[in-house]
Amino acid sequence: MALSLISAAFVLTATAVPAVATPQATLKAKFRPEKLGASTAVSIAFHLHSDPGEAVPTISNFALRLPRGIGFGASELGLATCSESSLLSSGVRGCPQESLMGTGSALVQVPFSTQIVRERARVFIFMARPVAEQTTTLFYFDGRRPVIAPLVLQSQIVTPEGSFNSILNTPVQAIPSAPDGPEGRMVALRSTIGPSTLRYFRQVNHRRVAYRPEGLSLPNRCPRGGFRFAASFRFRDGSQTHAYTSIPCPRQRKPER
Repeated sequence: MALSLISAAFVLTATAVPAVATPQATLKAKFRPEKLGASTAVSIAFHLHSDPGEAVPTISNFALRLPRGIGFGASELGLATCSESSLLSSGVRGCPQESLMGTGSALVQVPFSTQIVRERARVFIFMARPVAEQTTTLFYFDGRRPVIAPLVLQSQIVTPEGSFNSILNTPVQAIPSAPDGPEGRMVALRSTIGPSTLRYFRQVNHRRVAYRPEGLSLPNRCPRGGFRFAASFRFRDGSQTHAYTSIPCPRQRKPER
């Protein structure tokens, strides 16, 4: 897949920086395709909302709980690995194509003295080497100074003992902005993990051939109530909030007579 980086854009809002309060969160999820027992890509989007006159606080951790039976174990995603140092020194080009697992975008706000700068950055998700025997991914934010610099967040996929749900746990470090400027605050993230956005390559008869890898696998049966997702957000001021969503069970085609 050709990786054309989208230049980050920002908008200056000439309003006073509002007070900070615990925000509300919305969560959306989608499978592509929605077919039981098949390989799929999963798209996740969250948005943090604050009341008028209030700013979104600085997020410190984001944890996403995947539905039962949805995991990375049987997929072909991340056949190679990339490192944080490679991303920060060379960007996306420093990683093997087969380490890319998905793409997306993020919205970051930087509250300066009398205005809020908003920047959208392209996001790339890579497989990394395991940490403490846990599957580990890297979220690379292709920021552009003078607003925010490129950023890498490490995320681990854990399965709590006695649980059938996998949790994607992502600590959010300080988001650097302009020199001596305030920290950036992530307020929205949209990402797709899976084959709909990916192209890998393999050698076939001495030729390099592109193919679409197998993605996350949907179980053969849909759980009651559909596929349920949950997200929790923790903030630097000690507050937290949660969001929930579900994907209805796919409609099954009736067999032709």
